[in-house]
Amino acid sequence: MSAEPIIAWIGGGYFNEPFGKLGFDVRRIPFFTPRVLDWETVCAEAGGRPDIVLYADASVPPPLVGLERFPCLTVFYCVDSHIHEWYPLYAQAFDLCAVSLRDHLPRMRLRLDGERVFWLPPFPIRGERPPASPPERIWDVLFVGRTNPETTPLRLWFLAEMARRVSGLEVREGAFDTLFPQARIVLNIAEMGDLNFRVFEALATGACLLTPRVGHGQDRLFQDGLHLFTYELNNPQDAADKAAFLLEHPELCERAREAGRAEIDARHRRRHRVATLADRIAGLDRESAVRERLAAAEYIREKYLRLLFLHWASEMDDPGTQRMYLDAARGKDAVCPHDDLLGKKSI
Repeated sequence: MSAEPIIAWIGGGYFNEPFGKLGFDVRRIPFFTPRVLDWETVCAEAGGRPDIVLYADASVPPPLVGLERFPCLTVFYCVDSHIHEWYPLYAQAFDLCAVSLRDHLPRMRLRLDGERVFWLPPFPIRGERPPASPPERIWDVLFVGRTNPETTPLRLWFLAEMARRVSGLEVREGAFDTLFPQARIVLNIAEMGDLNFRVFEALATGACLLTPRVGHGQDRLFQDGLHLFTYELNNPQDAADKAAFLLEHPELCERAREAGRAEIDARHRRRHRVATLADRIAGLDRESAVRERLAAAEYIREKYLRLLFLHWASEMDDPGTQRMYLDAARGKDAVCPHDDLLGKKSI
């Protein structure tokens, strides 16, 4: 039996490996396709009864059912709250919620109070270090990422408008740490107004970053004109004008490359986020938090989860998944006369 607290780490990796160096026994349960797990399944796949269940956002339908009755500390690392409007409801079934987008903190504070919901900004997942010998900068302005008319139509439009205004625009897919250092300016697009991970990844590679002005604490973390440069959100003309100005002032780009990378090293590496999350977990009275949630389990299910799970039961094609969501909506041992709700699409 493990002498260290067991964490069932479900979903995205993010920083599960560093947690293993902090006195936790991390049992990873990754998702390659959407899944639904109850307490028994979590225990089985973790190889034992966990002391902590942590769901690291995998941007899938609700992966845990019966969560309000899990007999251990539960943590939600919430990243994609700009995409999934049901996250605030789901978050109420956890004991602790770390939120990537600062402006969404109030949305998560329904049952959970201010201490249980806290800001955990993004960090460099990829491209953590600039190359030892920087390559030649061969592109004026570079965007690296997927462009798809089905999934990213606004991004595709923005790049087309930029291409009309910037002759040296290059659009690529590939490794950030290889491509970013080859550009004089790295362009970021955040069409939904989120403070995305690419801001941190670009700065970590020593890029001169041109990124939209968004909220979510961006101006608390970085200074416009020093660490990076900003343009009006979804305004390609403003982005093109800023790019032209920076290309005419390479000394500003060089200063930003150094300052941005130094700021990442000082405050925004993976180790900094690990320390924050670990401190929050350590500072919480786990037994009291779990006891409080279990006492309110029926209220949590009825007020926050029931309609959410009925909705997802109606969205799923797999009968087994439908049944798990229906059981979760009514409470595992309750009788639900509303199986006909499978045909409904709203909550």
